[in-house]
Amino acid sequence: MAVTTGRITISDELVAALLREQFPDLAGEEIGRHYALPDRTVVRIGDHHGFHMPTVPGLDAAYERSARLVAPFLSTWTFPLGAPIATGRPGHGYPYHFEVTRWIDGSTAGMVPLHDSEAAVLGDALRQIHAPTDSPLRNSTTSVPLTTFATPFARHLERAGQVRTRDGRRLDSDSVRALWDAGVDERAPAFTWTHGSIDPRSLISDQGRFVGLVDWRHFAPGDPALDLGPMLMHVPKDSHAALLEAYGDVPPEMLRRATAALMIASVMHAGGDEPFAAALAWRRLDELGLLREA
Repeated sequence: MAVTTGRITISDELVAALLREQFPDLAGEEIGRHYALPDRTVVRIGDHHGFHMPTVPGLDAAYERSARLVAPFLSTWTFPLGAPIATGRPGHGYPYHFEVTRWIDGSTAGMVPLHDSEAAVLGDALRQIHAPTDSPLRNSTTSVPLTTFATPFARHLERAGQVRTRDGRRLDSDSVRALWDAGVDERAPAFTWTHGSIDPRSLISDQGRFVGLVDWRHFAPGDPALDLGPMLMHVPKDSHAALLEAYGDVPPEMLRRATAALMIASVMHAGGDEPFAAALAWRRLDELGLLREA
């Protein structure tokens, strides 16, 4: 089996060679299915492990450090997660570091949306992740001000604004933009640790029950609102209060930033090419009263 994504082809033969050389304790495990994503390939190793292998340039530093950064927290975090537990090195023609992770069975929350009863568990997970830190490390998704995303927000908003829902409605782009503008105007707080990749593919669902948070490559200090906003997309509006209560103190200015982050996540997926994630985003936008008659 081989899956080509971008410039790198991940084959069973490559995975087997890396296992034999770097992880001989796993070398006897079956090499399972390959999951091709835009910037990485995920390969199942036996029943309990997986390789997360970047396939495009620019991510090597994130994959090289993720297991090391997450390790000190694994003994105290109580939420389910598929953590990176070891780091693989370049070899056998493969040029990047990669993660060895704990495997979690289930479907992505994009394909099988989480039940509203999972809201408190998600809020508590973020509460645990968002510990104070003075680390100088940074990432490109949460360690930056919201204004960094102004151009992509405008692009995603325009694309989503051209879509008509099944019942003939369209996005109320002016209202979405107003919520974005209100959050962008707020000053960011002191950074905390952040997951950095809250996304329909990073939350794992077992028939609607939250069973794991994966994709830790962007774990770094950042604005916690940039995790909180995308997380709110994964539960119905009526459950947002439960998520926020489990999270803890959310001052009004942080909620405005989180709402702006929710707006960019929602319009990005609503106008995107993944039908399950798009359906999830449109449901949230509808519940928030952000659709109008065409």
